[in-house]
This record gives sequence, C-alpha cells and structure tokens, in this order.
Amino acid sequence: MNYGKESNKKNYGKKPVVKKTVEKTGTGKTQFLAKPKTVKSAMQTTTRRPPNNADMPQNTIDALNMELNNILEILDSYSQHLRALDRRRLNGVGMKKLGFIERAYELALENPEFLPYYLTIERFGDDIHYFTSFQSLVDLTMQLREKFWNITIQSADRELLGFFRAHG
Repeated sequence: MNYGKESNKKNYGKKPVVKKTVEKTGTGKTQFLAKPKTVKSAMQTTTRRPPNNADMPQNTIDALNMELNNILEILDSYSQHLRALDRRRLNGVGMKKLGFIERAYELALENPEFLPYYLTIERFGDDIHYFTSFQSLVDLTMQLREKFWNITIQSADRELLGFFRAHG
C-alpha cells in the first residue's frame, strides 16, 4: 500500500473535482465558492409525461373486487392454515427443486423399481402436473398484483400532481 504517496493508477470511474477558489484580499486565506443552487419552477412539475391510461370506472373496480373475493372463498375451502414451522418445512419444495423433481420422474419412468412402494408412476406424474398448474396460477396472480400496483401508483401520482397544481 502506498500510504501518503501518489498512486500511479488512473482514475477511470470519476472525473476529478475542480474547486473554484477566490483569494480574500488582505488576509491571504482561500475561500471556496459553492455551486449555485437551482430553483425548481412549477413548470418542471407540469411538463412531466402524463400516464397513457384512462381511469378505470368504479363499476369495473367493484366487479373485480367481487370476483376476487369469490375466488378467495373458493380457495379457502382448499387451503390449510399453516404454522410457521410447517411453512419452513414445506418451503423446501419450489421452482428451484422442480428440475430435480422432473429428472427424478424421468428416472422413475426408466427404472420403476426405484420408487417407494407407496408411490406409483401415475401418482408421481399427476403430482408434478398438479404442482406446475398451481405454479402457473401463482405466476398469474403475481402479474395481476403488479398490474394493480401500477394502476394504484399512477392514480396516486396523478392526484398528487393535481394537488400540487392547485396549491402550488
């Protein structure tokens, strides 16, 4: 390490900072000038690109809310209330393990004698299909969640901008 010595390495990441100095008259001290502050005008906030989407009608929001609540009621009859310990144990199976599970299924098709007595080839294939079909539902709900969030923040931004225009 070169402590206190100049380095031969070139600084490619940042430009060197150049400080403008003005020497005070009579004292011999150097004073550094600060960068002038810029004032944001009201024009800057109004020139933002408005969202391209129209507002969703209230009856559409109500219909979506009702249908999603119906879906939740259907899923409640099939889902279990898991404890934290159960979730930790069950979280070992997921998309990361799907490749391993599918490869094990292929090996089981070639060598059915390696399967335990309680698991048949048909049951193993049905379980994989069941898992992948629910995984596609999870992916779909994640996309829905993203769409709902985008609509929410766009409408909030539009309202906030309207507030600043009115009270600016």
